[in-house]
Amino acid sequence: MERNKQGNKSLIDLAGEESSGYRGALFPGKYLQGPGVLSQTGKIAADLGEKALVLGGKTALAESWEQIKNSLDEQRIGYDICGFGGESTAGEIEAAANRAGEIGADLIVGVGGGKAIDTAKAAACKTGRKVLIIPTIASTDASTSTISVIHDHKGHFLKYYRSRRNPDAVLVDTKILATAPTRYLCAGIGGALAVSYEAEAAANAGALNMAGGLPFSAVIRWATMGRELILEQARMAKLAADRNLVTPALEAVVEANLLLSGIGFESGGLAAAHGVYHGFRSAAPMLKCLHGEIVAFGTLVQLVLERRTEAELRSLITLYKTLRLPVCLEEFGLPGPETATLKEAALYACEAGTTKNMPFIVDSAMMLEAILFVDAFGRD
Repeated sequence: MERNKQGNKSLIDLAGEESSGYRGALFPGKYLQGPGVLSQTGKIAADLGEKALVLGGKTALAESWEQIKNSLDEQRIGYDICGFGGESTAGEIEAAANRAGEIGADLIVGVGGGKAIDTAKAAACKTGRKVLIIPTIASTDASTSTISVIHDHKGHFLKYYRSRRNPDAVLVDTKILATAPTRYLCAGIGGALAVSYEAEAAANAGALNMAGGLPFSAVIRWATMGRELILEQARMAKLAADRNLVTPALEAVVEANLLLSGIGFESGGLAAAHGVYHGFRSAAPMLKCLHGEIVAFGTLVQLVLERRTEAELRSLITLYKTLRLPVCLEEFGLPGPETATLKEAALYACEAGTTKNMPFIVDSAMMLEAILFVDAFGRD
């Protein structure tokens, strides 16, 4: 097939149109992971400022606030709490930014899932403040990246916002992550697996990454290492999470979900799997699935487009079934395969910038056939 000449233009249109042949990468300032690492919150915050605005939802703060507060108090870091309404909207970002200014905060601490994290990152960037990220679930790779996803108050995707730099620090307490619903860990696995395949495809297409350059070979290796860790450890990690246990398998999968995937998508690239996500979200915006669950299905579609072997596809579907990730359209609650909705989803998926990072051109007919094939294969 013809090589995709549009592969250097990303969904978010961040990297620019032309490459000077240089390579680039983006990284968080500091990343710490392990059980009890929240005890380091005060020390990390002290390197970033003297007063913090802590932003998080009720559930996230209920799980983590005592440890965060004690650590901030030990280092004599002043703080105030800013509630989070549940969606990363322009209003939430503005409210956090205004509150940080009112109290004279030097840094914003984002606590929770991807939407709280994205709100904290955007508010910190808009006000020129430092940002410390504390994820309480392992469902997305938002913790390490410059990208914030902006929604409306109903949760519909609106746009991406890019911060000028990655988070200054990320603290991942696996003891807290182990107590979260296992579904979030499994969704994160779906997202990390997608990135591992997408980074390879984008590199093969010569697509630019979000640093505005070509990816380093080490970044592609890190992304594929995340896949290797998941394929080896995912089942044991799920078992540990089901029992709220921190084990080496859980640590390895959290590393893959948050760190390796985050670096992989931002400094490697995205491709058709995320295109499928945007296609499904555009055609059926109220789809009740987590980001990683939809992207996981998109990975299967990308494998079909790439003409991967039946054995590889079947092996991934077997893992998905263990992790309760969707393998057919029925599990999304989507209409039947002959509806206009699915055709619309295929069209949107092709128009998404990430699909243009495939090393060959993917049109809507190809995309629709691949989606229908995965649906049939998953139900087989």
